[in-house]
Order: sequence, then C-alpha cells, then structure tokens
Amino acid sequence: MQWAMLAVILIGLFLISGRFPKLAFSVFGVLVAVVIGALVFTSDRVAKVARVISVEDVTLSNMTVVPAYGGSYRFGGRLQNSHEEAELRETMVHVFMLDCANHADPESQDCMSVGQQNQRLNTRVPSMQARDFQMNLYFGSPVIQGKIAWRYEVTEVKN
Repeated sequence: MQWAMLAVILIGLFLISGRFPKLAFSVFGVLVAVVIGALVFTSDRVAKVARVISVEDVTLSNMTVVPAYGGSYRFGGRLQNSHEEAELRETMVHVFMLDCANHADPESQDCMSVGQQNQRLNTRVPSMQARDFQMNLYFGSPVIQGKIAWRYEVTEVKN
C-alpha cells in the first residue's frame, strides 16, 4: 500500500513540476528526508533488539526422540522464548547421540558421543511464548554397546 501511495505522489509531483518546479522539488526533497529518517529509525531499533536476545533466553523442553523410518529419528519438543521484547526466528540446536553404559546418566563419564548434528530450527517464537517443533535426524548406523541417550544444546539464536 505504501508503494502505491508513493507512486501516486511521484506521478503528481511529475505533473505539477512543469508549472511549479520549485514546489515539486521541495516536496520531493521532504519526502526523501522522511523516507531516509524512517529507514534509519526502524533499522536502528531492529538492530538493538537483535543484539539483545541470547542463548540464555531460549530453552528446550519436553524433548522426545523416537525411531523413525529408514534408521532416522524423529526429534521434537518445545522451544520457549523468555525474552521480553524480541521475537525468536531461528535457533541452532546441537544434538548429541550418546552410547551410555546401562543405567548411566547422559551427563556422566560413562557416556560416549557416537553421533552429533547441528540443526537449524526455523520456528518463529514471539516474545514470552513457546512453540512445538519436530524434525527428522539421521546419524548413520552407529553400533550401540549400551543404552542410547540424548543431549541437546542451543548454540545460536537469531531474531
């Protein structure tokens, strides 16, 4: 809508520039100054918000990993944005597939990483809200000697 209004104004300025060239160029100069001011103001505000959101503002919960078709795994859960102003648009999650000794805690020394992937979640999450997500992961065919466990880390966020 703004582009259509701008086109109408420019056509009007072109039509009156034959009779009133000083007025047409003055109005055109004011319009250019207003557009530049609006661009500077909005880009500065977006840049400030983009610098504020951090990895600590994003949490993963209700994580599930179940076997899927062709040796892949269905990876899902809830992505929560705890930031008060910024919308989360993209999240990088590092997923580790662990081979643990029976009944071992995934954080213990008895677990060894047998697969890892960085996954980009393009799930948009408004400030102070959460969204569910799902995706498929493939780690090849590692030989598991104990029990499979999973670890997840949010490594990067963008808004």
